[in-house]
Amino acid sequence: MNNNPKKSSSSEAPLNPRSSTVSTPLTARLAHEVLKPNDWQAFQRNCTILFRAELRDPNAQEYGRGGQNQGGIDILGRRDGNPNHYVGVQCRLIKKPLKEPKILSDCRAALALKANLKEIIFATTAPHDRWAMDAAIEVERTLRAEGHDISVVVYGWEALQPLIACHDAAYHAFCPWVLATTAPQPSTAPQGASSAFASEIAAAVSDHLRQMGLAAPPREVGGQGWADEDPALHARIDTFRDLFKDQHQPLLAEKGLLELLKGESLDGKPWASFRIETNLGSIALDLGRNVEASERFQAAYAVRPDDARAIANLALARTIQGRFDEAMDLARRALSAQPRADHATLYLLQAAARSGWQGDPESLVPPDLIGTPHADLGIAEFLRQRNAPNWGERSLDLARKHPDVRDFKRVRAIAILSLAVESGAMVPGGKGPVRSEELNQAADDMKAIAEHYIDIGFADHNDLVAYLNNAAVLLRLAGRQEECEALLRAGLPKAPNDPQLRLVLALTQAALGRTAEALDTLAGQEEAENRLLAAELSAAERTQRLRLNGR
Repeated sequence: MNNNPKKSSSSEAPLNPRSSTVSTPLTARLAHEVLKPNDWQAFQRNCTILFRAELRDPNAQEYGRGGQNQGGIDILGRRDGNPNHYVGVQCRLIKKPLKEPKILSDCRAALALKANLKEIIFATTAPHDRWAMDAAIEVERTLRAEGHDISVVVYGWEALQPLIACHDAAYHAFCPWVLATTAPQPSTAPQGASSAFASEIAAAVSDHLRQMGLAAPPREVGGQGWADEDPALHARIDTFRDLFKDQHQPLLAEKGLLELLKGESLDGKPWASFRIETNLGSIALDLGRNVEASERFQAAYAVRPDDARAIANLALARTIQGRFDEAMDLARRALSAQPRADHATLYLLQAAARSGWQGDPESLVPPDLIGTPHADLGIAEFLRQRNAPNWGERSLDLARKHPDVRDFKRVRAIAILSLAVESGAMVPGGKGPVRSEELNQAADDMKAIAEHYIDIGFADHNDLVAYLNNAAVLLRLAGRQEECEALLRAGLPKAPNDPQLRLVLALTQAALGRTAEALDTLAGQEEAENRLLAAELSAAERTQRLRLNGR
């Protein structure tokens, strides 16, 4: 095998552990045993992903199909894509090391193939064995003496595991529980897994991000009739609005606005009524009470049905209710009104993304609003919701245009999370899809969002878990294990029995070298991924004890 380090050339390229930051540190990966697949088909599929990365050939694939004569190999690829350097890999789910006669027999069969192989690799689950290595050396000498330009290598399971650990896509295929997304990953690569396995992982991330991504209405400002109403009342509304918008205290703001709604006479004060209901709707959305938010926006619309802002907010309410076509019509009305509500562009795109509408999302944006924060936020949401090609890169480009817009922090963090999982590494110097400083900023932003939702008692359990999980994964990707643990410990009381959060916490504790605590975290868990991790950690702990005892 050629063990020289190679430069990455694609987003699916293998990780160089000496120059990359990986989702799980290499030392943590090597600290526990990778479990062997239960069947040869799974082993062969996973090895295809492994050697696609190791050979740096995105077109490496299983050779033939079941029932066909495969000529002594299971996988065919080219070292570094070189058409003159074919490599054949045989995958053997076996308990005993290979012997020289079998190695020689299979090599002779492989050399009869049209590929003119330069390397033959035996990837096995048998124990790593000196005699098998010596047998491979002897077979290679025999074949070279016959005039074949060939190298022969046998990997036992203990030798194969470090190779698996060095390549993210392979590691996630053999250890799917490590990839902490909002949905469990399959235990093996899907049948017919392609060179875009890492991209498929990223697609799973985007498919299962639970946040609706619905932005609350912007800060409301004065309108017709404002001066004719009670200035003191509007000043109090301003106070609670600012408490919510500027100081991020939604619970206190909600309490104050509800007291106004109950204690004030609002007869003849439609603008004040509209403002109170709109702010209460925005607060309910921030607290994860989406149904209540839609009811508040409907109430605000009933007070001022001709106000473009009320129409736009009703479009948001209809989107929450799943009435997407109606939401699009309302958003168009708000954009045609005078004066118009520019933020209706965002609601139009959000509704379109969830509807059956087809087309270029930018075509929905009024020409003079193209490139504005409302339009770009809506386009980013459209791309993510539709899982458009390269939505992560495109959303990140949009977010970079608006670094100070609060809602884009969430967009940027989700895009970076997906890109980080897809690539498997944040390469120093900005040579990956995102720069390391952007990864840390995304971790900061998602952590702040998650902490905010813990503090306010966010009502939507699934979204709260998703925010916590995504923040934790970003922190782990950034190598900030201690912060990840602290966040999860703060969040678990809100979702004490959530298996995904416990899985990520256990992984973090294991990465910090606290195996016993990780096992306590996983105690009593019934999910397969959690039980699998507990078994691996227990096995690693027993092995470590035996080594310390000199046995």
